[in-house]
Amino acid sequence: MRRKIAKKIKAKQDAKALIPDLLKKSKLAYKKGDKKLSLTYSKKIRFLYMKHKIKLPKTIKRQLCKHCYRVLIPSINCRVRTNNNWLVIYCLDCKKYTRILLN
Repeated sequence: MRRKIAKKIKAKQDAKALIPDLLKKSKLAYKKGDKKLSLTYSKKIRFLYMKHKIKLPKTIKRQLCKHCYRVLIPSINCRVRTNNNWLVIYCLDCKKYTRILLN
């Protein structure tokens, strides 16, 4: 029983370490023009944090679209605006937006 728990903890730690690297690879692939590879990396990130029940930090969470799960790169595939104490992030791939309250 102890080995099984230790194995799960180790897998969770490996996933936490892998997510930032996958995010960087996804951004590089999108900038080079390979949108399919970028989407594959982004979906792999989503799979890892959902499988291992990892709470993503805000810095990573806000770089992924909540609707199409693609990586968001300002002025390339997303538009960022402020509007009455709200930060509005508009994804140009799925045409949906996310609003974040600014204090």
